[in-house]
Amino acid sequence: MIYKKLKQYAPERLSCAYGGILMSLVSAVFMIISYYYIYHFFKQLITDSEKVDFTEAASKIVIYLVAGIITYFGAVFLTHVLAFRLETNLKKEGIRHIMNSSFSFFDKNESGRVRKIIDDNTVLTHMSVAHLIPDLSTAVFIPVLGIGLSFYVDWRLGLLFTAKSFS
Repeated sequence: MIYKKLKQYAPERLSCAYGGILMSLVSAVFMIISYYYIYHFFKQLITDSEKVDFTEAASKIVIYLVAGIITYFGAVFLTHVLAFRLETNLKKEGIRHIMNSSFSFFDKNESGRVRKIIDDNTVLTHMSVAHLIPDLSTAVFIPVLGIGLSFYVDWRLGLLFTAKSFS
């Protein structure tokens, strides 16, 4: 609901929020793929320790982890673009409202204190938009994809044990 209210202050950069969420999804996919290769590596190490190619397995794991980190930073970059525009527009709107205030308002409130309140709150809004959007997206995508991966691994193991029992 809060994000819905904030959309009106930076509608031209709203696509950055959606792009950040999408890049968080891609980052989560890369992370889950790296977890799969870690699982695959340990499975080979335990069952066929003589046939394990450590350099190939390690390179796949590192490549997917680095790809996940890079795409996550891309998501954070996009949400920062949105957050900086949002912060600027919120400050402008706050100053515009202050400029339209009556003189009795300034008799009761110091202008520096009011400006500090506006600055502090826009910085907090910036932080919540720039960091919470990709963090919360990743916090949702990783468990969902992890559960999907566990079902996939369980399905593959079921096929493996079924194939061995028939031979």
